[in-house]
Amino acid sequence: MYTTHDGLRYSAERRGRGGEVDGSDAYLYACAGRRMTTKERIHQLVEDLHESELETAKRVLEALSALSLSNPVVEALANAPVDDESVSDEEAQAIEEGERDIEAGQVVSVDQVRTRLGL
Repeated sequence: MYTTHDGLRYSAERRGRGGEVDGSDAYLYACAGRRMTTKERIHQLVEDLHESELETAKRVLEALSALSLSNPVVEALANAPVDDESVSDEEAQAIEEGERDIEAGQVVSVDQVRTRLGL
């Protein structure tokens, strides 16, 4: 049994598809005598986070939001046809060169690029 930030008590129980308790990630949450909605549970998880974890949680939720299919760019990419063109010899050589550079540590960080561009 857990207590929310506003004093409500709730329980969390793992249940499988047939209702049996198992090792799956499906949880049933009960709060104030009723089942919590997913949004309520997400709010609860945020409330339970330590202050030091909030920035990370914000970035994760922002990234998830950006990947939403309600975003027209993401939707277009998700529905784009598969690229079935073969890779040319020149492209294959460029890929191999890039992989060798990465292995050799010859890379530039995003921060270095921003500094060079004055961003």
